[in-house]
Amino acid sequence: MTSQDVVYESSLWRTIAATAVIALIAALIGGSVPALLRGEIPYSDADGVGFVLVFVVIFTAGSVYQDRKRPSRLRLTSEGVELFGARRDGVFVPWSVDPSYRFRGLWPLRRLEVSAADESTVVQLSRGGRPPSIRRRPDSTIRISMPLYGLGASAATVRRGFSESARSGRPESRR
Repeated sequence: MTSQDVVYESSLWRTIAATAVIALIAALIGGSVPALLRGEIPYSDADGVGFVLVFVVIFTAGSVYQDRKRPSRLRLTSEGVELFGARRDGVFVPWSVDPSYRFRGLWPLRRLEVSAADESTVVQLSRGGRPPSIRRRPDSTIRISMPLYGLGASAATVRRGFSESARSGRPESRR
């Protein structure tokens, strides 16, 4: 790792916040739909509210525990970008393949997608997790997707770091 590298590590508090919001929405929807189908008012009793609270706490604790074993990380270097999604192995994409990137979705489900035209130069990095999220598209490009919910940086911060690192990694700008 050089001094020019930009590294976004996992943040425990951001992971907890995003996971708790996801769990709360899932519990509310999961408990509301059956009640509405039966013609009842959702969460009209203490049991329903207790279910939501217990589900949110257990789901959040379990998810955060699993994420901390293999946390998410994004590293931008002068050579390329390394993407490690939570619980997944990583991928290295060199700037030489001129990768494009975009953000999809809203917090807490926002994802970073990096697309590259030359699959042969993309390197998979193992750390004992699940395979990285790589999709081959019909136009022979590949798309690597990584959730941003656990990173200690916002999408705007990642976008700035991406732009600066891509500029410094292009052959014509190297010294």
